[in-house]
Amino acid sequence: MPTLTRYLGKSATDLLNSAPFSSWVFSKSVDDDLAEKRINYSCESEEFDFVCDSDDRITTIFLTSGLFAYQEIDLPIGSSRNDVIAAFGKPSRSGQPSVDPILGEYGAWDRYDLVDYSLHIEYRVDVDQVKMVTLMVPTVVP
Repeated sequence: MPTLTRYLGKSATDLLNSAPFSSWVFSKSVDDDLAEKRINYSCESEEFDFVCDSDDRITTIFLTSGLFAYQEIDLPIGSSRNDVIAAFGKPSRSGQPSVDPILGEYGAWDRYDLVDYSLHIEYRVDVDQVKMVTLMVPTVVP
């Protein structure tokens, strides 16, 4: 099961000072034009991003690196949607592929709502494989 969930709700400093993250280079940006201020951290080289609330507490972690995403959900690289469902059971919510007129194509997705966090898995549009894994605190789940 996911190991990064231990950082959800914690200070960004807790994650940034831990291995292997302490050796990574993160850029930081602030969205203060939203209803609630968001602080974004991104490490492009590792395809790892996370979002914090105005108190710099981690609310969302995005894993787009294939290796890191598959390690986090403990499934082999190349796993399909059926593999994910076989491992985690029936999702709390699911969506089919769609096209947003501004943002473009999105693959199908499944979300698993657990007590302390939600696990969201997005699949690729062109092939039935995991594209991104997102971990979220319950208060930010859409």
